[in-house]
Amino acid sequence: MRYERKYKVEGLNRAALEQMILVHPAAFEPAFPNRQINNIYWDTPNWDNAQDSLNGLSMRTKVRVRWYGATEDLIKKPVLEIKSRSNQLGGKILAPLPDCTWQALPAMVETQLQQGFPDQVHQPVLVNTYRRSYYRSMCGRFRLTVDGEMAYGAFLPWQFATPFEDTGLVVEIKYEAQEDAAADEIAAHLALRMTKHSKYMRGISLVCQPSVY
Repeated sequence: MRYERKYKVEGLNRAALEQMILVHPAAFEPAFPNRQINNIYWDTPNWDNAQDSLNGLSMRTKVRVRWYGATEDLIKKPVLEIKSRSNQLGGKILAPLPDCTWQALPAMVETQLQQGFPDQVHQPVLVNTYRRSYYRSMCGRFRLTVDGEMAYGAFLPWQFATPFEDTGLVVEIKYEAQEDAAADEIAAHLALRMTKHSKYMRGISLVCQPSVY
């Protein structure tokens, strides 16, 4: 499992933030071309995953399907991800899925989830997209991402519903557990305040407004 520190940044444009990253003493450099990330989140009819996050449980799970590129009728190279989290430590199980339509995806995912959660029913509840930039420190021990152009919408079985656009940027620093002390120095040079930020919880507060609130 790895550590993930998140920072929600408001009032700073992307170019200025990325310039701060490029002059960081850890010598961050682009690690991968920018790309659009798309997620469809699953939860139970009782919103169990959202409830766990809202209640601040140290051990919690998140279920999503992720793919890259355009949100077209055909979802290309989707991957089912089951994320587990214990405080700031996170890990995930990945299950690649075949290309499929939005209509076919829910049944395909439910079949997969029944293997790990036989006593639960899950359903797609939220879609979100954003553009991510990737950086890696010169030493290779730290990875950093910047997410912007974030949008959220309800899941419909044929398309991404009219999205709600969100402001700000999200910065994540990712590293192995043994690097936690050194990560303090990495974060200090960015002069950002760590925040509790979940794109899933942000999205359902904007779009779904479930009874967990």
